[in-house]
Amino acid sequence: MSHRPTSDLVAVAWCRGVAGIPPGAVATTLPKPGADGVIRWADTGFIQVGPVVGGSMGLEMATRAPVLQISCWATNQGSSKPPWGKASQLAQLIVDGTYAGQQYGKRDVSAHLPDSYAGARVMTALATEPRRFPGDPGSYARYLLELTLNWTDKEGS
Repeated sequence: MSHRPTSDLVAVAWCRGVAGIPPGAVATTLPKPGADGVIRWADTGFIQVGPVVGGSMGLEMATRAPVLQISCWATNQGSSKPPWGKASQLAQLIVDGTYAGQQYGKRDVSAHLPDSYAGARVMTALATEPRRFPGDPGSYARYLLELTLNWTDKEGS
């Protein structure tokens, strides 16, 4: 028996399927620099999914509509100047993934879920306007937005 996916897992899977998002640049936790001090995602930026900040569940159908906080991070290795444009572009890729040309974010995300989980599909995705989040002491650039995904898992549908 497979596990039922969570909203966090579905959101990570959905973001990984967005055109232009670098492979391996999406997770629920921002990776720490390596033992050598190198930030492995410095060239690509990083998308941190979660936490769930609101939403709802279907009353009569096994659907969910979580609202998740999405943080888009970027840094310039060895520089104190935050690369705001790089973080902004990651946020814009997520917004672009919700438009009509992308079928409003509708897609099966099963391929991006861990093997031990049931499949899931997103019916719609909606993003808020990304906003710059200044003041990080580590000179990282960070843009925040909220992402609402209307989804169901394949076992509960």
